[in-house]
Amino acid sequence: MLHQGRIYILLILLQLLIISCNEKKDVIVNDIKLFQNHQRTNDKVYKELYKSVNDSLHVWIKDSLSITKFIFCDEWQLSTIFIFNKDSTRIFTTIIDSRSKMKNDPSDNIYDFGGAKINGRWYFFFMGVSEPIDRVYWQDSVYAPLTFEELNYVAYELRLKTLIKNIDDGYPEKNEDIFKNKLFPELPGCKGLKGNNRKLCEDSMILKSVKGKYQYKIDAKIIAEINKTMKESVRPPEPVKSWKDKIFAKEKFFESKAWKKRTPMD
Repeated sequence: MLHQGRIYILLILLQLLIISCNEKKDVIVNDIKLFQNHQRTNDKVYKELYKSVNDSLHVWIKDSLSITKFIFCDEWQLSTIFIFNKDSTRIFTTIIDSRSKMKNDPSDNIYDFGGAKINGRWYFFFMGVSEPIDRVYWQDSVYAPLTFEELNYVAYELRLKTLIKNIDDGYPEKNEDIFKNKLFPELPGCKGLKGNNRKLCEDSMILKSVKGKYQYKIDAKIIAEINKTMKESVRPPEPVKSWKDKIFAKEKFFESKAWKKRTPMD
């Protein structure tokens, strides 16, 4: 009887494990669908703003402005998802930076990027926050650069997911708090001001800061050095995995069936 009881317990634990794994897979699949749905927007305002941001970045790079120093020599892409605040005067998105030209780099990068609409005109800027993305956390390869679709998903997971879920769950006021307190926190020079007075103060400070950054260029020698380093870089061989890693290693997200069987983007 004791032996039989142990068998029952093992069977129950196995069933719970199977249910748990299936639930986890469902969450992953639904998350991928949610991410792709928010990429498929036909909104005219979004498309026009996306083009405006993208054009601005290309012009800045063409002019060798120092504000583009983080992506100047890399392959990059503007995130496909924009988040607006309540009155649509602030946007938050990301720039995904594929470090594919630096062949021995084990990571890519994500940069927070924002915009402020002031007196009917948009001004764009890097927000001073970046996050290195270790490739080996998401895939088996250490040195193969993530694709832009993969990096877009990483940006969604790490930077945009909470904001999107707040919108989909019907709690946009949570995003307003995040915009005011985290993404666009109170500027020191505007401390204590409320309402329209705070907005006017912040707008003037943003204008001053952004226009100042538009004036500086990257030194041509620095650009040449970076390009030379990238050209001379060599991709190292992938680390040899032990038998334990091959058997017990956790499946990486971009190696999963859920990701590989996703519905292709239109």
